[in-house]
This record gives sequence, C-alpha cells and structure tokens, in this order.
Amino acid sequence: LLVVQQTIEAKYVESLTTARQALKLLNLDLPTSETIESALQQVFAEVKTYLGDREISSLRQAPENQNPVYRLATQLYISLDPPTYIMGDLNLYMYVSVKAVALSLQYGNLAESAKGYANYGLIVGSGLGDFQTGYQFGKLAVEVSKQFHSLAYECKTDLLLGSWIHSWRQPLRGAKRYNLDGYHAGMEVGEVQFASYNIFGYITNSWVEGSPLAEVQNRITEYLPAINRAKNDLTTDTVLGIQLTILLLTGQPESVVRYGEALSEPEYRERCFTSPLGYATY
Repeated sequence: LLVVQQTIEAKYVESLTTARQALKLLNLDLPTSETIESALQQVFAEVKTYLGDREISSLRQAPENQNPVYRLATQLYISLDPPTYIMGDLNLYMYVSVKAVALSLQYGNLAESAKGYANYGLIVGSGLGDFQTGYQFGKLAVEVSKQFHSLAYECKTDLLLGSWIHSWRQPLRGAKRYNLDGYHAGMEVGEVQFASYNIFGYITNSWVEGSPLAEVQNRITEYLPAINRAKNDLTTDTVLGIQLTILLLTGQPESVVRYGEALSEPEYRERCFTSPLGYATY
C-alpha cells in the first residue's frame, strides 16, 4: 500500500526504495542499474522454463497462487509497473512485468497476473517482434482479469489489447470493442484514468479503421464530457486532434474546446507542440 501511495504522490524514487526493502524481506530483489541487463536475461529465461511446453491459452486454467510469500511478491512487482513506466526506466519496467509473469507461471495466477501477462505480451511483441506470442498473452490477460472478477485489471488489460496488441494478429475492426469494454469496466470501479485511456484507444481505432467521419464525430461528442472530467491530457489532445481533422475534412469551422477554452486549429497545434505529451500532434 505504501508503494501505491508514494506513486500517487509522484514519489517514484521513494516507491522503488520501499519496494526494494519489502522484496528483501521476501528474499527477492530489484535489480540496480549495474545488474539490470543480466537480471533481464535471467528473468526471460525463467519464463521460458516455467512455461515449458504448455499452451499459452491453457494458463487461464492454472491454479490460484496460494503461497503468501509469492502472492505478495507478485503484487509488489506489479505495483512497480506505474512508477517505472512513468520514470521512463524501460529496463526496470520490463523486469518487474516479466518477473510477475515468471512467478505466476511458477506458483499460479492472481488478479495481478493479468497485468503482468498484458505487459509481457506488449514487450515480446513490440520489443522482440514475436507478435503471435504477444497476442496470445494479451488475450490471456483479459481472460484472467475476468476469471478473478477484477474490473480494474480488466480495464487495464483491455487497454493494452485493444489499443496495441489485437491488431498484430487480427483485423483492426475488432480492437475497439476491447477499449469500450475496458472503459465501462473502469468506470464501474472508479478507475477513471485508465477508463479515459480506453476512450483514447476507442476513438483512435474508430478513426484509423476508416469508420464514417460522422460516426467518429458522434463518438467524440458522446465521450468528450467524460474525458474532460478525467483531465487526461493525452486522451483529450488526441481526441481533439481527430475532431479538428474531421472538421477540416468536412468544411466546418476549425475550432475545439479544451477544458472550457476555445482553441482554433493553429492554437491547438501550438498547444500540442509545446506540451510534454506531443504524441497528439502526430
């Protein structure tokens, strides 16, 4: 709980220190910058060993982890997903995600295993080019989240599957339904931030798959109030960028409203270019 609290307070370095101390009590560790490369090689090898010749889809029938030490360890590693990602420490992000998968394969599943599986799918697909394995772990992640009746993890795993993983092996048109499911799951349990990220995926997928412009605009109109309430800049700026493009293509006045402020197309572009979240510009 302290790790989560420190992450919420943006005390990311402190959260890593706390987790390292807790893991030490469990006779586990968190690699340092000097040991991370070898630790990554080892933990990827552990996953391969513990998976063995099992089909990835069969892992949803794996027993629940009943070992109190490794239950807590898995939960600790997954709690470090947000701070390591936010800090941009990609190697440590990969380590905590893959270690959670290794523990799940060795000792059984938890609700937190779902996020580990989703992260692992993203890593092996986008990082290692194994898109088939990545897709299978992405699908498994959503199934495990539902198996443990965890709407919070369903929201987070649907985000990764719908926004990135699904289209590696399946037609893009099937992706946005995961985003919509993830949005509703997140809103039901108050996971507002990740719910709004799912709207980012839902609108972007609708746009990229070639849905009619009027249909995409209607979806933006429907979900923009929820995005504004979440104050999620990435989702807001991306959706407004799509909205501006639709207005341009359909000959309508080119202005949008961002958190109550009306912005022309040049003002919006300037806002995005000067933002740390320049993703929306593309």
